[in-house]
Amino acid sequence: GLQSSQTLSLNINGLPTVPTLTLNPFPEAFTFEDLLVTAQNSVDPEGSTVFFEYLWLKNGVQTSNSSPVLPASQTSVEEVWTVRVTPTDGLGYGPSVEESVTIVNSIPTVSSANITPDPTFNDSVVTCSGTVTDLDNSATKTYLWELNSAPVGSAVDLDLRNLTVVPGDTLRCLILVED
Repeated sequence: GLQSSQTLSLNINGLPTVPTLTLNPFPEAFTFEDLLVTAQNSVDPEGSTVFFEYLWLKNGVQTSNSSPVLPASQTSVEEVWTVRVTPTDGLGYGPSVEESVTIVNSIPTVSSANITPDPTFNDSVVTCSGTVTDLDNSATKTYLWELNSAPVGSAVDLDLRNLTVVPGDTLRCLILVED
């Protein structure tokens, strides 16, 4: 006539659904752009709040970054960055989803182009200068001098004594950059 009973409590948990991702910029990013992922539309069957875990991979190798933002300072040209997002309701993990972006070369820019000396005379040696900015490579400068729209030189300096220059002529220096 002995009896025994045991009570077992079970928690049946449905897992969150696959989220949709928005990766910005996409499908390519410049080295000066932060990468931002937004995950949404994952639903937990029991109505629990869904949280997201982020994992960034550089060229397929896991990194320590677990934020929805990957700072531009961590990227370089020709890298492929993948973000893996996994939904969780705190009790279990739903299926992960991934999106990838390729880091591309930024375009070099020239600013502050200047011809010195100023004023310039027909017997001056003039110099062309400018500030070149390239965020991910070193850029090579090429110079092109034009006198009244005709090419007259390709060095950083131009000796006007070797040309026929008269008042009213237009002297222009073009700085071309390439990386």
